[in-house]
Amino acid sequence: MLPPSRTLLWLCAGCLSAQDPQAGFGDLKALLELRNTPVIAASKREQNLLDSPQAIEVITADQIRASGVFRLIDILKLATGVQVWDELPTRANVTFRGVNPIGNPRTLQVLVDGVPLFNYMASPMDFNGLPVPLEAIERVEIVRGPSSSLYGANAQTGVISIVTKRARPGLEGSARLGLGDHGTFHGELFAAQGGPRFSLTLSGSAHSSWDVGHPMKVVGPTNATIPQDTANREQTFLVRPEWSEGADRLWAMMGYGDAGHFDEVSRSATTLAPLTILPDQSVRREILQAGWARSWNPDLKTEARLEQKVFRFRKKPLRALPGDPASFAVWSLIVANDPTFATDQDFFSDRVRQATLQTNWTPDPAVHVVLGMDGATITSIPNRTLGIPEGRTERALGGFGSLDWDVGAFTLSGGARAERDSLGGSRVSPRISAAWHPDATSSLRVGYFTSSRSPNIQEKYSEIGDIPLLAYVQQPNTAIKAEEADSFELGYRWLGERWSLDVTLFHTQLKRLISLRPTGVTAGGKQIRAYQNNPHSIRDQGLEVALQGQLAQGWRMGFNFATADFKDPINDLDQQADYAPRLMANLWTRWQRGAGFGFLGLQHKGAYTAISPFGASYASSEVPATTQVQFNLGWRPLKRLSLSLYGINATHATADTAPVAITNAFALRYTRREVGLQLAWRY
Repeated sequence: MLPPSRTLLWLCAGCLSAQDPQAGFGDLKALLELRNTPVIAASKREQNLLDSPQAIEVITADQIRASGVFRLIDILKLATGVQVWDELPTRANVTFRGVNPIGNPRTLQVLVDGVPLFNYMASPMDFNGLPVPLEAIERVEIVRGPSSSLYGANAQTGVISIVTKRARPGLEGSARLGLGDHGTFHGELFAAQGGPRFSLTLSGSAHSSWDVGHPMKVVGPTNATIPQDTANREQTFLVRPEWSEGADRLWAMMGYGDAGHFDEVSRSATTLAPLTILPDQSVRREILQAGWARSWNPDLKTEARLEQKVFRFRKKPLRALPGDPASFAVWSLIVANDPTFATDQDFFSDRVRQATLQTNWTPDPAVHVVLGMDGATITSIPNRTLGIPEGRTERALGGFGSLDWDVGAFTLSGGARAERDSLGGSRVSPRISAAWHPDATSSLRVGYFTSSRSPNIQEKYSEIGDIPLLAYVQQPNTAIKAEEADSFELGYRWLGERWSLDVTLFHTQLKRLISLRPTGVTAGGKQIRAYQNNPHSIRDQGLEVALQGQLAQGWRMGFNFATADFKDPINDLDQQADYAPRLMANLWTRWQRGAGFGFLGLQHKGAYTAISPFGASYASSEVPATTQVQFNLGWRPLKRLSLSLYGINATHATADTAPVAITNAFALRYTRREVGLQLAWRY
């Protein structure tokens, strides 16, 4: 067994303090208690951070609360090695370690209470409108590095595991209200009632804003700007009832997320003139889960889950610009080639049904075993535009096992997952690692991890066709194979009384990376691209360092930085990849004095290259380094009531094809800014 001091956990190395603003901020005893919170995502079992085989950080509900944010992406930005891309008010993407080929991040898995949210129909993964309100989140575990040995395909560069709050005995709840500039409104509610046998958790949120009036910059030789209506509204809710009877536990969970409604204006690839309008589009996710868990004895536990995830991208009928004959001609051509544009329907949609069985066994205090299997069906709607008029039903089956063995001052870990799915075929993803604990406050770890990503349905069954105007009229493409990743990592963790240090070196090879690559063929002045496996291995390597601690009573701060050297996967050039900054750095501080409190965070995003088709050729632009600032300054007149001034100035992001889904011909930059007042009440 580990000595008690080895169970200390430093939460969110390089992120924020996990201290509750209403608790004794800066109190050392409270800090030590917080370190005892276990992590699960790195090994699918509870363990302390010193024994984790991979780089992992934890963001707690108290950290989210202290920062004053209303979007999960705004707290993820401060985590080590995590890049957030604000593409639109209704679209935000996240990448790990710079792996973001041509602005299309789709290499990490997102879980809500174990329900996978990866989009099988079409990537990337949108982090706005996740089917879980921010107030319902207990913690977010961020596992950096290949994780397919536990979580299957599509956990290629890591996992973000969101764990929702469980009701504690009695009644508790919270309410938050934020009013910002440009008519921005945020509302969050949470309530939970816990009892000896039954508990219930409820949470909901709503967000809306007017058009912020920021034109988008076009990446390309014109250096032009175009107007974009950024008005938006979104809502989410989650409900989780749970029953306990002796050694058995039953629960259900339902979540819904609407990422917002927006109009999309297509524009000419050469003149940038408006062509048509897709009004009131929306992206929605729905998740359902039913689970059973039993503790047969203190050393043997079993869990079974049935889950369903639905992803919908809904569009209203395409419209021509009123009184514009040229626009009507374009509209007529589009509808003639693809009549679905004249209908109100789900443009993208997939439904994933999955069953999972897992057993955790500790036959000896020094041996921990995890065994499990899962199966899933993935059903897509018919979509003529993507070349799948009859729809598709894909299937996936996998089994995994892992073993952790404590041998004196060492912890040895090994595991593998074997899987087969109709999208990516059969493969095995092994991992092996070792951690050495020279004393009770430090560990040195080394590991080899592998992972894979199956093509999504859009990639697997389609490639760009030759209709000049429509970028997404496509043909079957069955030759594409699953991506693979191999990663070597070396890490060191030190957990002192008031400070912690976490250092990770990684070297990753990405094989058969799927990219939308130029074919060398043009049609109607348009460069034709197709989804293909890159014939070369793509290298990614870097250093991640996180330091945080307590400067004085009630005053904490942290600093982290991460480098990434992800080589260009599109044009096979030995240079830094598009949309992949070499350096990311964060500096934050948090304090409390009397009834006053505050948080200030700074993020530096290094320069990177943006590249996009522009007419018959490619245009590139060097995006300069930028700095983001966010703050939350407040006062607590009563124990349970707080009032604060919050603000955020999001870094520039580049969105390849963001509001030009039809012409799909250039990239845009979007900036998000917000300042407002926040009122919070907790009981």
